[in-house]
Order: sequence, then structure tokens, then C-alpha cells
Amino acid sequence: MATVVTLHPARASAATVPADLRDLDRSMPEGGPSSNARSAAASTAAWGGYSNGEIPPTAMSPVPAEVGDPYLRPDAAAAYFDLSDAFERAFGVPLVITEAYRGLARQQLLWDRYQNGGNLAAYPGTSVHGWALACDFGGGVQTPGSTRKNWMNANAPAFGWQPRGDSFSSPEAWHFEYDGSYSPPPATVVDTAANQGNIAATDGAAVYFAGADGRLWNAYTNPGWNVAPIGGNVRALSPVVAKADGQAVYYAGPDNRVYNAYYNASGWNVIAIGGSIAAKSGLAVRDDGTAVYFAGGDGRLYNGYHNSSGWNFAAIGGSVRSGSPIATSTDGLAIFFVNSTGILTNAYYNASGWNVAPISGVTVDTDSGLATNAAGTTAYYRGTDGALYNAYHNATGWHVGKIGGSVRAKSPIEASSDGTAVDFIGADDQIYNAYQSPGWKIGVVGGSARAGSGLSANSDGTAIYYTGTDGRLYNAYQKPGWKIGAIGGSVRSN
Repeated sequence: MATVVTLHPARASAATVPADLRDLDRSMPEGGPSSNARSAAASTAAWGGYSNGEIPPTAMSPVPAEVGDPYLRPDAAAAYFDLSDAFERAFGVPLVITEAYRGLARQQLLWDRYQNGGNLAAYPGTSVHGWALACDFGGGVQTPGSTRKNWMNANAPAFGWQPRGDSFSSPEAWHFEYDGSYSPPPATVVDTAANQGNIAATDGAAVYFAGADGRLWNAYTNPGWNVAPIGGNVRALSPVVAKADGQAVYYAGPDNRVYNAYYNASGWNVIAIGGSIAAKSGLAVRDDGTAVYFAGGDGRLYNGYHNSSGWNFAAIGGSVRSGSPIATSTDGLAIFFVNSTGILTNAYYNASGWNVAPISGVTVDTDSGLATNAAGTTAYYRGTDGALYNAYHNATGWHVGKIGGSVRAKSPIEASSDGTAVDFIGADDQIYNAYQSPGWKIGVVGGSARAGSGLSANSDGTAIYYTGTDGRLYNAYQKPGWKIGAIGGSVRSN
């Protein structure tokens, strides 16, 4: 089965603009043809019930802007990324945004400077930047008559970005405004990766995801939700997994190596730790972050483990089905995956080393996610009939039980540490929760998950994270009863 992915590929952030363009005193303020004309133009751009310059980040999508707040209205952001793709094909570098959304306080600062002899600036509340619908572009576009400026004037309108700064009384070659006319072409349809998703939640009020720009992003509470880029370059369709305390995150890079983003006193750092991950491989991490598990290029299960000599990689064995998710117990001594014949398989470590054993009679659907409890004694998956199942181990061996429900094809599956709560995306795109009370019950959490959405939950299952149909990160939380809220950001589709 196939899912839709975003039009713009993974890429690093836009090239750095010259220091003079980043300087607040010399940034592009948007003067406009006249204060009355700019006020009229700005009033027609109102959206969402917000005031100019007072739009919350959660209502916008992140873009790689160098100055001010790095956000645009979601449709304007999508149009920017597609325009940047075309620009990069023409010039070999992404399209630089000097400034995008401008909050009211910053607009007031620029206006005050203008009143005291500084650069021309729009009166606060009249800037189209304040509606997250204007960009000041750099990287050569700011120079009238340059090759890049001429290219933008000829091509940007096809993406809904109009060179309105050219008509200002004091022309601003860099200033473009989004008119809402762009309709993206049908997205490319490709095979999905492991049905594991690219969202990783921790118990430390932090969530990690692959952004629409291909970078690793972090959503964290302080005290409200904040969304910020960490960096790196996440391979298309790579899962994202995190250490339990959220201080380390792992993913596959474009070079197929495992990457580690870790936090210390100097902030976030991103390094390649090695290995070679198969296309569409799942990825799992031990709770303490000292071991990762994935399918290698030869189809075998591998582990990367950290000791005093650094990171080491070794084959565990088995034959992992292409696209199989990988799940691990908290101590990393029990791993689950689907083998090449479609059978749920358990790799476990004991005194004799690693052992790989298929669980007889447990056939996992091709489009199944996979989860396990903390102890690694129960695995949860989608059966060939689309229902949720569990395979559990006790003194008499492995057993299989049908929990029920209707799990969406390629939905990730998440289980609480004790295995008494399991979350999945239903066939109707809503989030569902299976829980024991005392037998298995299935309840509707709500929301609407985008095709290709990841899914992650905290260890006790009281908060669930997913991608909404608008591409933003959402959470479902109990307070009491299930509530749905938008966190923000722009999550790449898997």
C-alpha cells in the first residue's frame, strides 16, 4: 500500500544570509506605497480571527527565516517550500528568507526607529508580515536587476508569491506577498517506511519529529508549547525515536547512517554514530539510549551499542521484512520485528548471547505497526483482518489474543509501559485507545490523523501525539476525559 508524502524533500536550512541583512537596524521593514494603502492591504489579509502581529505560533507553520519569528500561514509556508524547491533547481541553493512573520512588538520597534530617522517602516498593525503572508527574501533576490531577482519576478507568482515590494514608493526588491492562489500539484505517491512514524514522545514534556524542511524538531513545554528546530537532516521515511528522558534522539540520515541528537550544557548537538540502515527500516532505542536496533542493508537485525570505546555495531541475525517496525523492551533485551515470511519474531538476549525465534502461528499484516510493553513480554500488532491483536508470553509459552477495533493500514501502534493501554489510528482516521477494564475495551480518543502520520505516547498512555490533517503536531491528553489540542509546527508526512 502507498501513502502520500510532502512535495518538498528533506534539506538543510536555507543558506546563511549576509550579516548586514540579519542586523535588526538594516532588516527589510516593509514601507509600502503609503500608510493608507498598506493599512487597506493588511486589513484584507486578516485570517483566523487573529489580530495583526498577534498570531500564535501554533496557528502557523515553521520556515527557515533568519530574523524575527520563523513562521508563515500554513498554506503560505507550503507554497514557499515548493517555490524554494524550484529556486534550488535553478541555482543550487534553497531560497533564503530574511524575515517572514513579524510580531507586533517588532513592528513597533521598527516603526519607532523610522520615526527617529531610521529605515521606512509600516505602522504597527498594517504590515502584511503581521498576517504571516509576506517574506523578505535574501540570497541575491534583494538586489534589483540581479539574475535571482529577475528569476523570482518571473517565477514566484506561479507559486502565489507576488513581488509587491517593487511597487512601493521606496521600492523593496526583497519583499514578496502571498496571495493565496497557489494550488500544489498532486503529491508524489511512494512506498512508506516502517509503520512506526516520525514522532517520538518522552515523559519529560518533549516531543521530537521530522519537520517539513527535513530537519529534526523539538516541541517542548515551558510552560506552554514551544516548537523549535534541533537541526540535522532526517532521511525521508525515517522513524524518529528518543531516549526515555528526552536528552537523546535517534534517526536515519540521508547517508543511511544512524544519527544521534543529544543535549548538553552547550545545547543540541547532532552526530553520526554509524551503521547502515536499510531503506524503510524500523528503528528502536533502549530507554537509557545506549543501544539502538534496526534492519541492516543485508536484511538482518542489527544493534548499535555504546560502551567505553564509543559506538559499536553488530548483527543480531534473523531476516527482517522490508518495512517492518521494530520494538524493544526498556532494557533492550527483547526485540520484536516481522520476519521475511510475515511472522512475528522475537530476538532476546540471555547468557548464551542473542537468540532469534519466530513466534509460531503469529502472522502480522503487511501494513502493521508494532509495539511492546516495558518488559518485552507482550507485542501488539495489526492482524490480517485489520483488527488489533496481542501476542503475550507466560509460563506456558506464547499465546495470541484478539483485542478488536479496526486499525488503519500503516498506523503506528503505541503501548503503555504496563501494556494495559494501546493507542492506534483507526480506519476512520480518528485516534483510538484500547484499555483493560478488566477485559479489553476500545474507546475513541478523537482527532483526525493525516495519512502517513506518526503516533507516539508517553509511558503511562495519558498523552498521545500525532500529525493532524493540516500537517501540524497535535496532542490528545486526559483532563479528565480525552481532549485534543494543536501544538503547532509542520510535520513531514511518512
